[in-house]
Amino acid sequence: MPDDDEELDRLQRQHFLFRYLWESNFSAPIDEILRDNKCEVLDVGCGPGAWLMELAHDYPRSNFTGIDLVAAFPSQIKPPNTTFIQGNALNGLPFPDNFFDFVHMRLLVSSFSESEWETVISELVRVTKPNGWIELCETDFRWFNDGPMSKKLTMALRQMTESRGAISIVTPLIHNILKNNPSLTNLQDEYRELPFGSWAGRLGEIANEECLVGALSGLSAELSPIMNVSQEEYTKILKSLGDEMTNYKAFSRNHRIYARKF
Repeated sequence: MPDDDEELDRLQRQHFLFRYLWESNFSAPIDEILRDNKCEVLDVGCGPGAWLMELAHDYPRSNFTGIDLVAAFPSQIKPPNTTFIQGNALNGLPFPDNFFDFVHMRLLVSSFSESEWETVISELVRVTKPNGWIELCETDFRWFNDGPMSKKLTMALRQMTESRGAISIVTPLIHNILKNNPSLTNLQDEYRELPFGSWAGRLGEIANEECLVGALSGLSAELSPIMNVSQEEYTKILKSLGDEMTNYKAFSRNHRIYARKF
């Protein structure tokens, strides 16, 4: 994805969309310890830092660290209990073992191969304290009740992702990696359905605008050749996507998969 100002603004808006969908910023049972104790929280792939800074404001007694490959996060105007670091999780997280009470990672569906997911999750487990929690929030490149143009876009997204060596259906893999890790217990896998299009009211309209049209607009150069259309035709397809999603009442599933380290 591009890392320009327009995309960063979209990621900020997307954060609030997912918070609204879930009615919370996380599902792991950590609210009480964040409020009462000086906990350490890590957000891997933090992007512009919206999730992290909101939690830093809500839980001023805890400390929050974000790490991302691209330094799109704020360097000066941020809560005093917030730190941002530029780095690549595939090279190992620059933190000691058993350091964080809560480790979070969200929406990196097209970023890793299967073996890289295993490497990254192993790092998340390593830096989590005993009795700490790990939570991953992901959406597969899969839409339900989708129409013909939506199906064509989905196939193009999957082809693009797999051509880079990454995988596009990640939630079953994440579930199994956490399930098979001998250091983890209390595994939970929850999902919420995110509707696209005006059939679902304002939520569906915003989801279509931010998570589909907004995100896919930045991939025009990559996806239009796969779909065998010009970039102008691709733009027209995106503009008509909301109508098709509404006609078919399409939706996706956003998962939160979390477990406790013992």
